[in-house]
Amino acid sequence: MAEHYKSIFESAGNKLPDNACSNLSHTRENALSELESIGLPNNRMEYWKYSRIGKVLKGLEVNLGLADEELSSLPLPSSVEYSSLSKAIADNHPLIEKHLGKYAGIVNAGLTALNTAFFSNGIFIHVPDDTVVEDPIYLPQHSANADGGIVQPRNLIVVGRNSSVTIISEGTSGSTDAMINAIEEIVVGENASLSQYLLQNDEGNSVNGSYVLQERDSRYSRVTTTLNGTFVRNNVNVRMEGTGCESNLYGYYHIRGKNQVDNHTIIEHKEPDCLSNELYVGLLDEDASGIFNGRVMVHQDAQRTNAFQSNKNILLSDNATMNTKPELEIYADDVKCSHGATIGQVDQEALFYLQSRGIPKQIAMSMLLQGFSIEVTDKIVDEDFRGKVLEQILDHLNTG
Repeated sequence: MAEHYKSIFESAGNKLPDNACSNLSHTRENALSELESIGLPNNRMEYWKYSRIGKVLKGLEVNLGLADEELSSLPLPSSVEYSSLSKAIADNHPLIEKHLGKYAGIVNAGLTALNTAFFSNGIFIHVPDDTVVEDPIYLPQHSANADGGIVQPRNLIVVGRNSSVTIISEGTSGSTDAMINAIEEIVVGENASLSQYLLQNDEGNSVNGSYVLQERDSRYSRVTTTLNGTFVRNNVNVRMEGTGCESNLYGYYHIRGKNQVDNHTIIEHKEPDCLSNELYVGLLDEDASGIFNGRVMVHQDAQRTNAFQSNKNILLSDNATMNTKPELEIYADDVKCSHGATIGQVDQEALFYLQSRGIPKQIAMSMLLQGFSIEVTDKIVDEDFRGKVLEQILDHLNTG
């Protein structure tokens, strides 16, 4: 297998963009070495224990083709840099040298190593210092091409000091004979704010890795809504590298059929006086399966940390399954931390109450389940996008 990846890498030639003045080639070679050592994930690995990743990857080859990204046509402040990643690499942009490949750890992470070795395109966004972007920036949808296989889009987002921006993405698009293996590295500068909203409502297989570095007094908020996808894995890793950081991770998922959604999060509190909130809620119907693994690490120097984590689930059929594992790893003394998880069914008393008021059972059920999502969707500050998400949630509830 090691020789197989090496052969693909050597044959890639000019399909992989490099930066003559950077360490990008060296970064790729290190990732290839790690990939050769550990291979791709399988169900024997604890981090992928309940996932069906083995079945998804079976028979898929590395695909070096990735269509040019269709950039947002919305007007942006002239100071905001927004281009394809390949262009930023070709232009020898200094932020490529400084940040690309620095936060997405490849050690014991086969798919991250695969992306780092073979990515060919993606999006580059730089919001300079002291810039407030009033309107959201829309990221294009990643898609697998007709040849199938595993494609490797890569994004780099850098938000400068004292700046704020909202970034919206409407997921990935693929097919059951292909897989999107997407990685994004995000830097939120000192006293900066980034809100990120994701809507996943397409068929296909995808693994989405987000690696976030927060500097002092920065704020990062993320809301992920998953309504479709044969196999969807979301890995979110947040590192608080400065004091006074705030990080909020929220997720809502409603899946059915034989689909699987898998949310893995890691929040590292490395400095004092930081706050993190994490709430994921989900509905699982028919033969669907869900996984949640949320890990909060509080390092020894991270005194006066506040960290809260919760995962709530409702099973809508006898065949639906959910595996949930919230984790706290604390090495500091002066902290306030809590975590919890629930797996239950629809409140029959509440359902009966609504029906006793003349509301038909199907509508009453939809009302209860829609209410279950509000705790998460209310965190979407952008009103237009929140309305779009709520509309799709309601459509999804009513078509079950």
